[in-house]
Amino acid sequence: MSDNTMTRDEIIGTNVTRLRGKTSMDKVVEAMRDKGNAWSKTTLFNVEHGKRPLRLPEASDLLRCLGYDPIVDLPKLLNTPAAADIQIAVTKIPEMYEQLIVDFDALSQSRQKLADDAQSLATQSKLNRQLSRQVEEVLKDSQLCNLLKAFISANDRDATQSDNNSKFHEWLQSGLDEEETSPTYIHSSFEETNGRFGAEYSNAETFGLNDGFGNGEDMDF
Repeated sequence: MSDNTMTRDEIIGTNVTRLRGKTSMDKVVEAMRDKGNAWSKTTLFNVEHGKRPLRLPEASDLLRCLGYDPIVDLPKLLNTPAAADIQIAVTKIPEMYEQLIVDFDALSQSRQKLADDAQSLATQSKLNRQLSRQVEEVLKDSQLCNLLKAFISANDRDATQSDNNSKFHEWLQSGLDEEETSPTYIHSSFEETNGRFGAEYSNAETFGLNDGFGNGEDMDF
């Protein structure tokens, strides 16, 4: 069913389902009853399927039950599904972006710990050759240059597959021009995050904690 053929109650119902997410119907119904609404699972089902209108006082209570602010979030019940998808993405993508930075920091610290532990055992002659090779392989394969190559290549490939040249699609590219995709530029941009873990320790070179850019000879996008 397209947005244009949906009734107002169906649009609201679709948004209720979307906002409820993984919260069980039983939990929502119980919360609504606690607020004085004579709701059952059938009531919620009918609202979500556009078979029963959602009254304004109920909408306010329902948003609160789902963890939203009725004053701020009431439009989320009225958006068409397409607009609702955009609203969700606008909220989620910044969160995903921030999580990516957190994950990258955790990766850098995990690589450092692995190199430290391996070097400690190697110094005591307690690290066998097979495990030593595995450590070196893991650290080499997880170098920053490999991560950036994969990310930028996949990102720009997906972006160029779109024929749409709108003001929104222009932001799909990586944001790096030809000069900025050079190893020297990227190396200087990321060395504060990655390098602070690799450069502080003497075993960084031993187990390959450096970012892998070298003198800028390995990067080929």
